[in-house]
Amino acid sequence: MEDIALQSLIEQIVINLGTVQTDGQWYIGKIISEAISQSAARPKLAEVCKVLVAHPKANLSYTYLRQCVRTFTYYPDALQRSLPSGLYFILANHIYRHEDRDRFEQLAAEQNWNANQLAAEIRKEARSRKEQAKSELGFDLQLTNLWYFNTSDPRFGKSDFRGRIAGQIVANALYYFAGTNGLVVDVFAGSGTLGDVMDTLPAFEGRKYVMFDLTPSDERIQKNDVILTGIPLLDNSAGYVFLDPPYAHLGQRYYGTSESDLSRMAPETFLAVMFSVIRECKRVLLPGKNVSLIIEPIMPFDGDLIDLQFRLGQKFIEEGFAPVSKVYVPNQTMRNEGSMPNIIAQSRNKKKLISDCRELLTFRKVARDDSGVNNIATGCKRRK
Repeated sequence: MEDIALQSLIEQIVINLGTVQTDGQWYIGKIISEAISQSAARPKLAEVCKVLVAHPKANLSYTYLRQCVRTFTYYPDALQRSLPSGLYFILANHIYRHEDRDRFEQLAAEQNWNANQLAAEIRKEARSRKEQAKSELGFDLQLTNLWYFNTSDPRFGKSDFRGRIAGQIVANALYYFAGTNGLVVDVFAGSGTLGDVMDTLPAFEGRKYVMFDLTPSDERIQKNDVILTGIPLLDNSAGYVFLDPPYAHLGQRYYGTSESDLSRMAPETFLAVMFSVIRECKRVLLPGKNVSLIIEPIMPFDGDLIDLQFRLGQKFIEEGFAPVSKVYVPNQTMRNEGSMPNIIAQSRNKKKLISDCRELLTFRKVARDDSGVNNIATGCKRRK
């Protein structure tokens, strides 16, 4: 729509909003919705809200405006219903399914809940559903692409292993990206977390897996130098590949002293090795199957950003993979309490940000009609 017509509409909305009292979310939604529907230009809601947020007299956030409109959209007859209008704001924006909204509306009316009580009961049911899913699957299933875990599940991995990945991350990655069949491969097995997850959880019962590492931490892990031998599997033999390379302290010998230890390499050398690993993933994966990589940027106090996830993600695309998912994984479970005060002090002194979030990137090997499928390589383990 033309800028003049949009600005005129915004000014009228702002005037009408000035009449709204406290807790008037439904009224705000009504004013915006009706103004848009009555406008001859029929502007888009998102466009109106963005311009409205920038208005000096509006003083309302974009998210809040959309929530108010959602409240009016779901409950245009809120004033004729049984609850105060403020409770419909909670119902509209905290419950997805309309059947559940109807049920909580009835409960709130019967129990005479106020806004705080209604919100508390909604949170209580959400926690209950989450625990039920956890009891059925055996792990804390995540429903968004932000996977936050305060502690590592003690069932998975070795507690004294430096750089141990939380088993909950691996379990969710397997659930969403590994599919239901095919060999699962862990190229940098570390403390064997992936094996523990697959041996323990019923959701992955009967699935074959194989783990490799430069320095195996137990008998399930096969010794392998990825620089010399790549991924020692046949072409088109893997159903899913999980990559958690040692990268946290590049050039500082964080994990070991071997020349093939990725964590002691300079960034560009590390990237060159990982590029070859990506090519190996393309070779061993079955067409249509996924590979996941967990990585974070290197943000040195005395240097420039090294955007590992961007560089490696770009390489996947260059090799013909299709992007599947991006998950953000805060570093809470990786914290070393002894080193944090020193890191925080350096951050403050040098005015440099600390990397506090990894990314789990997943890509799919694009299927080709002429791709041959070989038998799964030997050396794999089946759960008993």
